[in-house]
Amino acid sequence: MRREMTSYRNRGPWDLFREMDELFNQLNGTSTDRESQVAFAPATDIRENESGYLMAFDLPGLSEKDVKIEAKDGLLTIHGERKRETTASDAGWTRTERTFGRFHRSFSLPTDVDPKQIEAQFENGELQLFLPKSEIAKPVSVPIRVQSKDTGEVKGLMERFFSSKDKTETKGDQKH
Repeated sequence: MRREMTSYRNRGPWDLFREMDELFNQLNGTSTDRESQVAFAPATDIRENESGYLMAFDLPGLSEKDVKIEAKDGLLTIHGERKRETTASDAGWTRTERTFGRFHRSFSLPTDVDPKQIEAQFENGELQLFLPKSEIAKPVSVPIRVQSKDTGEVKGLMERFFSSKDKTETKGDQKH
């Protein structure tokens, strides 16, 4: 009897249950195509600096035509599909560990990113996204002014606030 070597590297906690379900389905004659059931999540790296965020997704074997990127309602979604040309048994493979099927990743967009400014590039099986930070979100230095006691050149903020409030109330009173 030939035994297959089993690799437990990078196995998730539910993989054993999934394999047991598949075994029972095969025994009952209700085997389903595992590729259509199991989605995969591509590995992702995210970096941030003062200009924005850089996201990198490992998508070997795919091209830009296989991937869609959407930004809507504060959510960035990357989805697509890695298709297998033939089934493993048709190709003569005795073991396959690469994952095929649909994938879907979603990320909350940072509040300092304008979705219309996101850029994407696909090269050598890696999808890269640059999410630039908006100018509004970048820190701005606020100068502190001091009112000159001698000349009174700069009007105090409290004085300016209350004088503009009085003008607004006066205009409102004139309309009635």
